[in-house]
This record gives sequence, structure tokens and C-alpha cells, in this order.
Amino acid sequence: MKNMKLNLGSFAIAKLQAKRRSLLAIIAIIAVIGFSFASCKGADPTEAKYVSTDGTNTYELVISAAKAVYTPKDGDNYVLTINPGNKISKGTVAVSGGSFSLTPNGSTEAFTITITGGNMTAISGNIADLGINVSATLTPSNSGNNNNAALSGTWLEKDASYRDASILKFNNGNWEVSFKGSVASKGTYTTKDSKLTLTLTHLGKLTKAEYLALLAKEDAELAKQAAELLTPLSASYSINGNILTLSFDDYEKALYWGLGDTYTRQ
Repeated sequence: MKNMKLNLGSFAIAKLQAKRRSLLAIIAIIAVIGFSFASCKGADPTEAKYVSTDGTNTYELVISAAKAVYTPKDGDNYVLTINPGNKISKGTVAVSGGSFSLTPNGSTEAFTITITGGNMTAISGNIADLGINVSATLTPSNSGNNNNAALSGTWLEKDASYRDASILKFNNGNWEVSFKGSVASKGTYTTKDSKLTLTLTHLGKLTKAEYLALLAKEDAELAKQAAELLTPLSASYSINGNILTLSFDDYEKALYWGLGDTYTRQ
């Protein structure tokens, strides 16, 4: 009897594992083959945006360049808007580690903005074109996707020895994962502090709803399992130089979406 119970248990486990392998196979077919007929590649960003507050004033900094796959660099243009009052400063940027030296047009005097963890955390100096001197510690605004600037761009997965390396793109609240030029999954994202929340909208060329409906026709149990794997995914993230590290709350879900945990900026 004991051996029979063990055999039945082993059979059940094997059956569940087979179903999971089937689910992975279906996702792979839809993502890699199905999407090769579609052309929905998103453009890389050409600007970085930061929004923070000192408790009284709101500071919105936009740094722009003509070239895509963007991180701020020397010679880029900036627009700083301070509200209330809609005070606007424009000029050029010099980048030094986690600090931006901003020189207003028509001036040789720069003021400094500090960036920590992809957020604008301090401003100091004379803003010549506005005629004001500022010195403030700033707190990132949590409205929308304002603190996404450090993530924006294209990232190549590192150490993906068990499969082809994925390409991960973040662009103005949208993300996508691709393999060898074919988009495998995509959706929207938000950030707050160092936390990233990804919401899936598509697997391959199918919307999430279309995918689940197709799967349900084949196997209702598999569709139920898949639905649980397609709910929003959270991760802590850190950026050190050109390296992005993701620590997912659910690594099994991240695997189904085609995500890795370490990427290099391209």
C-alpha cells in the first residue's frame, strides 16, 4: 500500500510538471513564432524626466537629446520648470556621477542637481536666467511615472546561459521583452522609490485576454494556472552604473514573461 501511495504521488507530480511544460511550450510558440509576423516595436526614449518637490515648490527637470537609447550626457539640453509660478530655466548639462551641472543659456554660471537612485533629490546654486538662488532637499513626486528616468532605454540580459539573452526596453511607462528581434511580452509599468510594478498586456501578438481564451479552449486547468501567472509582477530594482538588477517577488512569473534578473544598458 505504501508503495502504491508513493507511485500515485509520483504520478500526480509528473502530471503537474507535464502541464507546466505544456504551458511553457505554448507561451514560447505564441511569443517567438506568432509575433514574428507583427511589427510592434516601440521607439527608444530621447529624454529623461525627473519630478520632485521641496514641500512648497515642484521641480520638473527634462533632459533631452536627439539620439535614442538615452541616458543624460554632457552637452544635452535641459528644461527646468518650477511651480507654482511656472518659472522655466533652459540650458545645457554636464554630467558628473550622480550630479548634473546645469548652465542656463546666456550664462557661464552653473547650478547643481543631485540624482540618487534615478530620482532628483537636491538642488543648489544660482539659477541665473531666473534670478533666484536655491538650496533644497527634494523628495520624488509619486504621481504617474515621473521617477522612471533611470530605467528608460534598452537593456541586454547578462548570463542567460540557459536560453537566448532577452532584450528589455522601458519607454515612458511601457515595457517589452524580445528575443532575437521578436517581442515575447509587453505591458505597462510604474515605479515608486526603488520598487517596480509590471503589468502584462500582451504575450506575443495576442492580448492577455486573447491568450487566455485560446488556452481555455485547449485546457481549462492550464488556463487557470496561466491566469495566475499573468497578474502584475513586482520587483525591487537598483542601477549601478550601466547594470540593472531586478529582484522579483515571484521568479516563476518572471520566467514565464521572459524576464531575467541582471541587465546591461545598451
